[in-house]
Amino acid sequence: MAPHTPKNAPSTTTALINIDQKLAEAAGSTAVEKPSGGTKISTKGGKLTYGGTQFPNNEVDVIVLEFAAKNTYYAGAYDPDNVAPPDCFAIELAVGKDFEDNLKPHTNVEEPVNPTCHGCKWNEFKSADNGKGKACKNRRDLAVIPATVLDEADVAKAIADAEIAVFSVSPSNISVWKGFVAGIARQSLPIWGVTTRIGLPSVFDQSFQVVDGGDLKPKLTQAVWDALEKKRAEARDLLVVPYEPLSEEQKAQAAAPKGRQAAPSGRSARFTAPVAAGKKK
Repeated sequence: MAPHTPKNAPSTTTALINIDQKLAEAAGSTAVEKPSGGTKISTKGGKLTYGGTQFPNNEVDVIVLEFAAKNTYYAGAYDPDNVAPPDCFAIELAVGKDFEDNLKPHTNVEEPVNPTCHGCKWNEFKSADNGKGKACKNRRDLAVIPATVLDEADVAKAIADAEIAVFSVSPSNISVWKGFVAGIARQSLPIWGVTTRIGLPSVFDQSFQVVDGGDLKPKLTQAVWDALEKKRAEARDLLVVPYEPLSEEQKAQAAAPKGRQAAPSGRSARFTAPVAAGKKK
């Protein structure tokens, strides 16, 4: 059943011609990388899960609405009894080719290590305790919705109702993600113009590929385009939600000897992300 097209919408042929132009323009604003809030898609233990349920074959088909670079630095060792936000962090939406150059400590960081991430000693290789990687962990956070929205009779409504989840590309897989994004851009498509299959072939490896027949153009009526634009705006807001500084009370609890009242556990307590509305997967 074809998606519902509202009255006064362009004819199918005209709409697709306009869509081709819009997709090419949108591709130009997507970061072509060199070869956060939200419910997380987990990779813990080498299992790709959402809400505690593992995806078949450790794979899931999604539409990547937006993505962002996130750097996090912890000065001390992780303490499960006193979970705290990073000592320094930066978040930058992937807009334009040089978005990484804009990474700098967030305004919520009380004592920035360096004015910018570029040139920071902890953002250099061999700065980690093991002498190999970076002490500041770099990752990509992807805001995604299930590709099954494209199978609904009313695709625009399905997109509007879909819950946004976040998948984090690990530091060791950023180059894989960059290559995937560059390949999509060479087709004059934005990252959200295709259906992406995220896979977890092993504990350490992540994979990204375009699903066969995963081109969104046949579905892109004006109503679907508008729904995607609104959902992408929601995704952008979600991806840039910062860590919140500890309150004085939380700092005191963290400094207190073990056995006294502990700071709230769970890093979600440090975020201010709105609860995403819509259907659960």
